[in-house]
Amino acid sequence: MPLPHRSQLKMKEDIYYDYEGAFRGVVEDSCDIAFTKHSIPIDYASNGQYAQTGWTGLGPASDYALLCPTPLNGAFCTDVANYADCNFGNAPPHTIFVASDWPAVEVQEFQAVLDAANNDPAFNALLFQGKNTAGSIFVSDATKTLAYSGTVDALVAPIEKAATSLEAINAAKPPTGAAAGLLPSLLGVVAAATSGLVLAAAL
Repeated sequence: MPLPHRSQLKMKEDIYYDYEGAFRGVVEDSCDIAFTKHSIPIDYASNGQYAQTGWTGLGPASDYALLCPTPLNGAFCTDVANYADCNFGNAPPHTIFVASDWPAVEVQEFQAVLDAANNDPAFNALLFQGKNTAGSIFVSDATKTLAYSGTVDALVAPIEKAATSLEAINAAKPPTGAAAGLLPSLLGVVAAATSGLVLAAAL
């Protein structure tokens, strides 16, 4: 018997929980924008691989758009497939960290084990390829493991920069006059940057 997708596991907690739930909020007109993952509008639309029959008003991926921090081809909205060129930064993946003084040989041995697993068809079939739906070891949409030798500061730098920007916006005086109408859009952009994820909106 196939395991339920993680959206089904979380449904009892809050229907607008997590990446999928945020997108559902847009679909069901409970919100105007959603801070979600780049793949969610494509995967959960009515023509996606995880199309949700219980969502009210769910349409195909073409019914939704990404909001871009800067114009893309002259527009601030673009097709959800253009996430590589329209996004607010990259969120760090689920990561295993070790102390900087950890023996290098042990780190290399651990990486070698993961590399071998990545090249093992049985491992890939079991944990990647969409079969690890409960997210018990890796997140459900993981495709492979990667070695990272940089610092924690470098890995989270985009999120830190976005958070600093949000703090500056919150500390600023509210705009008046014609600029006041831009405030919701501005806050949406900054909040999306803080999440490090793309922003989906209903057209």
